[in-house]
Amino acid sequence: MGGLTVKESTEDLLYAIRSFVAIHGYAPTIRELADELEVGHSTVAKGLKELIKYDKIRRAVGVDRGIVVREE
Repeated sequence: MGGLTVKESTEDLLYAIRSFVAIHGYAPTIRELADELEVGHSTVAKGLKELIKYDKIRRAVGVDRGIVVREE
């Protein structure tokens, strides 16, 4: 997500989440997303906050792999 805009980087993050769920059947961890996108954990955490803000995902509190993509 290096030189990308916030919109581009959050779109990449959302795509990565959806792809992971489609392949594995469960949500990725922040570490798995960071590895996939070749960015730091804090970058992924910021991106997740943006996706929550725009109601693209929600986080299940107290649940491992608690990223849930909202239907469009």
